[in-house]
Amino acid sequence: QSLYMSLIKTSIYSFISTSISLVTKLITNKVVAIYLGTSGMFILGQLKDFINLGRVASNIGTDNGVIKYVADYKNSEKLNPFIDSAFKINLIFSSFVCILTLSFNKTISQYLFNDLQFSSGIIILSFSFITMAINGLIMSILNGLKKIKTYVIVSVISTIITAFVMVILVVKYKIIGAVY
Repeated sequence: QSLYMSLIKTSIYSFISTSISLVTKLITNKVVAIYLGTSGMFILGQLKDFINLGRVASNIGTDNGVIKYVADYKNSEKLNPFIDSAFKINLIFSSFVCILTLSFNKTISQYLFNDLQFSSGIIILSFSFITMAINGLIMSILNGLKKIKTYVIVSVISTIITAFVMVILVVKYKIIGAVY
């Protein structure tokens, strides 16, 4: 009975999170399409692909391992040293990705967008790889601890804030705002 109820609760939370995420993506994509057109959609697609690549490189795929071992060690003295190690790994690799992105911001801008005007956006993005890695680690820890409600709340708040900021930047600053 308890396992069954836990599955239902987790499914409901997941449904809520996914639904809100899909609606906000639909809204932001519509705003981007209206204000920036197909070229803007293309630029954002390129940027999203680069961000995903940087995100994977920043945490070197540790998310699933963190979830598993936090779940295994949650009632053990091994948990804190494990989380400390995971944090250090994420910080080291995300810092490396940040430095690489900073160092090659003009090359990346030219390669992704055929334009150097976005290199300042790439510079700002480079620092976000560190925060994305730390966020991913925190979310994995919450997931491993089975704090699904907290996980979903953080995820939903993050999604809504990101969408809100994205819409404002696109409406006010057009394509450069979308990149920022």
